[in-house]
Amino acid sequence: MKRIISYLTLVCALAFVSCGKDSGNDDQDPGQPGGSTFLPLSISFEHPGVMAEQKTSIKYLPDGHTIELYSDDLGTANPYDHLRQTNLYNGDGYFIKRQIYQDGAVVESIDVERTPGNTISRVITSVNYPDDDYKVKDTFNLSFYDSATFKVMKVDNLLRDRYKNEFRVSRRFVFSGSSLVKTQGGTFWNQSNSASLTWPNEEFVYDGQSRLSTHTRDFFYGKSISYDQAGIGLDSFYQVLGGVDGHYLNAPGSWGFYTHEAFTSSPLKLVLFNNSGLMEATMHISGVISEVRSIPNGVNYPNTEIFSFDNILDQRQRVKQTTVRSKNEVVAIWKVEYPAR
Repeated sequence: MKRIISYLTLVCALAFVSCGKDSGNDDQDPGQPGGSTFLPLSISFEHPGVMAEQKTSIKYLPDGHTIELYSDDLGTANPYDHLRQTNLYNGDGYFIKRQIYQDGAVVESIDVERTPGNTISRVITSVNYPDDDYKVKDTFNLSFYDSATFKVMKVDNLLRDRYKNEFRVSRRFVFSGSSLVKTQGGTFWNQSNSASLTWPNEEFVYDGQSRLSTHTRDFFYGKSISYDQAGIGLDSFYQVLGGVDGHYLNAPGSWGFYTHEAFTSSPLKLVLFNNSGLMEATMHISGVISEVRSIPNGVNYPNTEIFSFDNILDQRQRVKQTTVRSKNEVVAIWKVEYPAR
């Protein structure tokens, strides 16, 4: 039986850090469709009948290079109750570090090493959850080359699992501009050929406004996305999420085999489970979504599920609330707060 899980993660963004401005500057961040007043101050999530409202508050620090994310205890007046995550950017606006906290201790981190020209050379992830009694550190080596009109990013790493198996993994990601159009996965074995890991091959298609329209894989479900013509979603927010070249960092999905969040795990996701397959839809990453539909894929993934997105806009046409329904059942409600100006 299918089930829907909607959740709020603690990965968000800051204004274009190369500007060195805080969120009080009105619509002055270059390269952003809506400017700083379209960057959220908080995002709330509720799963009716299952999960009470959870709220994440976003603090844009005046140094222009740091953002902090907090769990907001709704019973207190202070919106910044528990620090959950810190994102760091360099003076040129490129992402360089993320830390996730549990009870004040760093339990996950991602560090990006760059050349003097800010090209990504390595990504280093570490996981250390005290209650799990497990530590892991992975190093991913990146290289870039052009193939015809596309830029190809190659990611190589030696991956270690909980059972001390080691897998030499190599994946390729093909971009057209800043849009990911294809990923090359594969099956990778450990040295003794006793265990394997498999990533699917994927393809991404965009509409005439550069919005993601379909995402298909050679196994599991695919998805198609339709958009509203009115309103401004969280696309400005996502554009600044990864810094100047965040599309490269977002492409692999998860930089660590056991990291709980991917680099740009969106703060708003819709997840459909069916047997061992799943479909993820990110809310308003490319515009205001009106519908997400699963694409059947073979006998193991035969069903079509439709999710409708009912959006409420404020006077500035910003999405301030989205209610997601499946078969007339409310499965998620998200609320977004913006600066008043």
